[in-house]
Amino acid sequence: MNRIALLLPLAALAVLAGCAQAPKSASVRADAEEYVEFRIATYAPEPDFIEVWPKISLLPGQAYIAPVAALNEADLRSAQSHRLGEEGYWAVGIEFTEEGARRVARLTSKNVGRYIALILDREVIMVIPVIGPITKSRMLFAANLQMEDATDLANRIDARIPQENK
Repeated sequence: MNRIALLLPLAALAVLAGCAQAPKSASVRADAEEYVEFRIATYAPEPDFIEVWPKISLLPGQAYIAPVAALNEADLRSAQSHRLGEEGYWAVGIEFTEEGARRVARLTSKNVGRYIALILDREVIMVIPVIGPITKSRMLFAANLQMEDATDLANRIDARIPQENK
C-alpha cells in the first residue's frame, strides 16, 4: 500500500511517499495512556533516541524518536479532518495554541531537513519531514487517508486536548 504524507503549514508543502505498517507499537511515554506528542525523529540511530515502528513513514521499517517530546496535547487547540482537493484524500488539521504555535515555529526552524513524529496513545502514527519553518498556528498531517480514518484520527487527537484550550 502506498501513501503520501503531507505537512502543510497553510502555504508550505512537504511530500513523502511510502508506508510502514507498524509490526509493533512503540511504548514511549509511561505517565499516561492517552496523549498526543510531537518529537524529533530520524531514520538513523542517534544517541538516546528510541527505536519505533511508525504506521506511516517516509521509509519502510523503523525510525528513531527523541527521548523527550517537543510538543504535546497542552500545545493544541483543535484537530479536525479536512478534504484535500479533488482527489478525495483526507488529512488531519491541527491548530495550535498561541504558545504551541511559538513552540512549533522554534522546533521547525531548528530542524529543517529532519523529521517530526506524531505520537498518539503510545503509537507512532506518522513520521514526516520538516521542509521549512511553520510560522502559522495550523498544519495538516495527511496520508491519503479515507474520510473515516482522517475523522477518527482527528477525533482521537481532539479528545486529548484540554478543554480549557478549546
